[in-house]
Amino acid sequence: MIELLILVTLIDEKSTIYRIRQNLEKKYGIFLNISFGSIHPAIKKLESKKLVSAKKSISQGGQRSSVYSITSTGKAYFTELMLDELPENPLLAGQLINIKLMSINYLKDEQKNIVKNSIINYLELRKISSKNLISGQDKNFDDLQIKFINYNIGNQSDFINWIKSNI
Repeated sequence: MIELLILVTLIDEKSTIYRIRQNLEKKYGIFLNISFGSIHPAIKKLESKKLVSAKKSISQGGQRSSVYSITSTGKAYFTELMLDELPENPLLAGQLINIKLMSINYLKDEQKNIVKNSIINYLELRKISSKNLISGQDKNFDDLQIKFINYNIGNQSDFINWIKSNI
């Protein structure tokens, strides 16, 4: 996930690690908390795979700095990550859905449709699972829990409709 975030940031502009973190915080901070400690190893991994390149320099004060940019291979890998299926883990999937929807405009129209349909299919399956959970229950849930699950089913329906009309 962090690799996807770094790559989408570098599509916009060449950046230092500090600037990458600032951009991620601005754009994705409502969904995630991103630390320098997670960015640094991820960018080094991307660099070792030749998905990003670094131009190193030293300031007049002797401070080392690296400016990272995405390579053409990195752009292809970004697209691959965007087109990947969502994980089964709902927490990870939810975060990735947010990231993919925030980053979808970097894809071609056909690719956007693949991502959109993948997200909709995932959410539809989650809705069905939630409905099955409460319809097949034998006193496993109290009234408040059932209301809460139904509320989430409604939210998923609204989210699906929003995706269909906006993407």
